[in-house]
Amino acid sequence: MHINAKIKIQTREELENSLETLVHRFERVQEKPLFYKELPTQMLEDHLPLITGFWCEPFKIEGVAKLHQTYKKQDVEAVIEHLEQGCPLEKELSKDIKKEND
Repeated sequence: MHINAKIKIQTREELENSLETLVHRFERVQEKPLFYKELPTQMLEDHLPLITGFWCEPFKIEGVAKLHQTYKKQDVEAVIEHLEQGCPLEKELSKDIKKEND
């Protein structure tokens, strides 16, 4: 896949929310989890300015032929059918895959 996207830098609040979610995802399964809100304040003050959070808004997705060229025709058709039901970018991808396999 090749994805072109518009990038928007997160605000400090957005970054902290993203980090809290990320830390929670991985720490929740630990025997002794350390959640974001429990991190030492000084540690956050020292390291947070060194982290850049960003949002990506894809505007172009291109399928790479090698991702589907070895699949059975029936499987490729099922993927195309599924993508045709999706969002505009998925529909565009389905056309690319279809074109590659015709």
